[in-house]
Amino acid sequence: MLWAHHNPVGGGGLGVSQIGDHTANSMETINIPYGTSFLPWQISTRRHVQVIESPNPEPIDPAKAIWDVLWHPTDHTTPLADRIRPCNQVAIVISDITRGWIPTSTILEQILKVLNWRGIKDHQITVIVAIGSHRPLTQSEIRNLVSPELARRLKVINHDCQNPEDLVAVGDSTRGTPIALNRHYIQADCRILTGGITYHFMSGFSGGRKSILPGVAAYETIQANHCMLLDAGASYGSGILDSNPLHHDMMEIAALAEPTFLVNAIPGARGDTVAIVGGDWDSAWQIGTKLVAKQYGATLETTADLVIASPGGYPLDINLYQSIKALINGAEAVKPDGGLILVAQCMDGTGASEFSLWLDYPDLETMETDLRTGFTVPGFIAYTMRQIAGHYPTALVSDLPSELALKTGMVPHTSIQAAIDWLDNTLPRKGSVHILPQGNLTLPILAGG
Repeated sequence: MLWAHHNPVGGGGLGVSQIGDHTANSMETINIPYGTSFLPWQISTRRHVQVIESPNPEPIDPAKAIWDVLWHPTDHTTPLADRIRPCNQVAIVISDITRGWIPTSTILEQILKVLNWRGIKDHQITVIVAIGSHRPLTQSEIRNLVSPELARRLKVINHDCQNPEDLVAVGDSTRGTPIALNRHYIQADCRILTGGITYHFMSGFSGGRKSILPGVAAYETIQANHCMLLDAGASYGSGILDSNPLHHDMMEIAALAEPTFLVNAIPGARGDTVAIVGGDWDSAWQIGTKLVAKQYGATLETTADLVIASPGGYPLDINLYQSIKALINGAEAVKPDGGLILVAQCMDGTGASEFSLWLDYPDLETMETDLRTGFTVPGFIAYTMRQIAGHYPTALVSDLPSELALKTGMVPHTSIQAAIDWLDNTLPRKGSVHILPQGNLTLPILAGG
């Protein structure tokens, strides 16, 4: 499956009038987020520039908003308290530390108030960290994630996707995915999903059904589902749901898992919380995806000859692995014969150790072969990065050593101007520029696409 432009449905929260659209004057300076500071781009010639920015809604009080949706669900369905009985065993699924912007401890605190009020004791509750196929959290990380008090009060366990004793087989999906899920989840009477919703370049949006798959699914289940991305003609991408086989398989499996309730957070550009949705696992999540599309989907009248994408500064550009989201989103805003510049400090290097291993692969064909036999998300992100860099001339402005940066398929440069000079000499014309200062969150969507 080759990477290609996608046309998400239901996006476009930003109108053209809300995007900084101007022809830059001589010597005008535009600051691009980079780590905890900015890198300047001083424009020496007249150039048509669009700065594609998401709005920054005021943060909300997460505790109050969570409490509200527990009693008055976003989708106008039954409150959590009316879905449970005092004798119930309860499983609460939470995201791991890679989703640090989710107010996990606050979500748990508010849910626990309702459960205790309903007569459910702490010993009846199991909190499952939905790590999918990631590494387990340490006890210290669990305490930081859920708070020391809740770590003391509640049983908190890591999901183990490769331990047969912790998994229960529940059949196959209509797409042939063998389904096995966490035993503690399956054996619970009440199953509560928590997490957060953003654009996701594989499943369309995060949150919702992803708490089940990959969250508490078996390795074989995750593998079969994710390998659908490598099928010829597979349609996927940020905001893509209707034609996305990965998403449809996840939804079918989540329905079989019968969640009782869902609470999902939506982040602001500064890592705070701007909305909470709650209610039925499907309908409340669907409302949340529309809020994300409205906030972070940017409608463009046209693509540009050159796109400069920053993840949004620290912590979004803390490493290359996290920063690739900006490159993927930036590729949606560039012309077929255009070029890209990824501006990401990467103070912690490449990031995930497994992602670093995939940088040593000699070509895309070898990467695809190994992904088909042992699919991993870090491997697929490295594969996608190489696809984009192979399709468009792509520059990388970062703190990475040049020899490491070259393994990405991108061409390293020490400044934005040096990268632009290289692309001006490489591309067929010195044309228009789109800038994504919050590239990890903002999804450009071509009008009428």
